[in-house]
Amino acid sequence: MPLDLYYHPISPPSKAVLATAKYLNISINVKEVDLFGGETRTSEYLKLNPSHTVPTLVDNGFAMFESRAILQYLANKYAPDNTIYPKNPEARAQVDKILFFDASSYYASLSKAFIPILIFKKEASKEALDELAEKISILESLLGEQKFFAGENITLADISLGASVPVMKMFFKDMWPKKLESWYIRLSESVPQLPELK
Repeated sequence: MPLDLYYHPISPPSKAVLATAKYLNISINVKEVDLFGGETRTSEYLKLNPSHTVPTLVDNGFAMFESRAILQYLANKYAPDNTIYPKNPEARAQVDKILFFDASSYYASLSKAFIPILIFKKEASKEALDELAEKISILESLLGEQKFFAGENITLADISLGASVPVMKMFFKDMWPKKLESWYIRLSESVPQLPELK
């Protein structure tokens, strides 16, 4: 039975889950949710995901939300030997470090900067842009001279970060450094489900 993914195409975390599933050849039944029409706040949806966000994954009755946790679940259950989420504790900790930085720091700053533009048609504040610039600088430092964020192989960390790059480029193109663009090009060559950079 395929897994159900409650999804919206505007959501980078939704795209990360879909790209990971396709990369791992996991059959996914995509259910597009009307994010702006209140569908995530229905009683049925709130039973699956009380935080009324996307994505939500349902695997044979087991419901999960929070995209990075979903990525880890998919890798653990359906691709336990794949280097996308290494078994070695130190290597896995490197992936988790980037995933948690993405969730709590980089994507949070990106959202603070782009949501006013997208939803309210207002410019991002200088404070939000300064904070985002700092997080981008940290990403550059974390990548260093490696091919990918946790070493020489693509991992969940890369796909999670990669799903938000098109948003970054769309709204804040001048802030996106060439070093990270080169990383994204390498990543998208192997994970074609990620959008092309415009």
